[in-house]
Amino acid sequence: MLKNIKKRTIFIAIILLIVILLTNPGLIPFFPTNIKVQILKSLNNLFGDVTQISKVIMINWLTIFQLIIMVLAIIVIRDVVDIILKYVKPEKRRMKTLLGLYGNISKYLFTIIAIIWGLNIIGISPGTIFAGVSIITMVISFSAESLIADVVTGVFLLFDNIYNVDDIIEIGGYRGTVVKIGIRTTSIKDTGGNIQIINNSDMRNIINRSNMESKAICDVEISNAYSIELIDKALMEAAASIKLKYKLIKEPKYKGIQSLNRDSLTVRIEALVNEEDIYDAQRYMNREIKTAFQNNGIENGQ
Repeated sequence: MLKNIKKRTIFIAIILLIVILLTNPGLIPFFPTNIKVQILKSLNNLFGDVTQISKVIMINWLTIFQLIIMVLAIIVIRDVVDIILKYVKPEKRRMKTLLGLYGNISKYLFTIIAIIWGLNIIGISPGTIFAGVSIITMVISFSAESLIADVVTGVFLLFDNIYNVDDIIEIGGYRGTVVKIGIRTTSIKDTGGNIQIINNSDMRNIINRSNMESKAICDVEISNAYSIELIDKALMEAAASIKLKYKLIKEPKYKGIQSLNRDSLTVRIEALVNEEDIYDAQRYMNREIKTAFQNNGIENGQ
């Protein structure tokens, strides 16, 4: 894809150079004067007086040189900034979010700078152009309502610090880790590695689970054949073992009987964990529950 972009850029640059030289034959080196005059006459016959362009746009070898220097300067500045940021490894999620946002908007930012700078070089006031297209912009804005809503919502989400990169959030029943926040979309990766891209304007009723401790819950079904005393003993042993072995699991507690059925009952152990550790914690808790059952001669299930 990068090769295609480079080919397209080179093609457009060549077309622009041809247009500039044809509308300003005096810039063509090594051409006899009579040929330059003939080219100019041919263009005037086809398009009218093309020399009027030079009265509006200052195109000469000096402006072309300035434009080239401007483009090279912007490319160098952007590359230097990208190289510096590449070696910045922030630990705070807020900084990761802001760096990711810069990567998302940098191409737009530098393009706008290049356009404004280039217009000034060729003698066109950007303010005049922007004022002239204000009505067109208003028309386009109505047709691009969803795009504007995405961008505006994204700005408010960032300023309000609702969530950041690496936060675990839940939206509409979908739970995952925020991997990228752009000016239009947010990318969320679930535990299976699948990435869902959601428009910022659709980011509503968000639960940021990284801002709170979560509960790891293990419900286990046991036959009614075992005495309550034996079940209580085994699960309290499991809770004590979990607390001793796993530092990421806080305050494991045996909560007792969760539900009763005809032939079985369901018991529960729960603990506090960080949201990113919740699945690991449940696996560790299940292991210790199974070990405690085996030590006390209990078979889980009906």
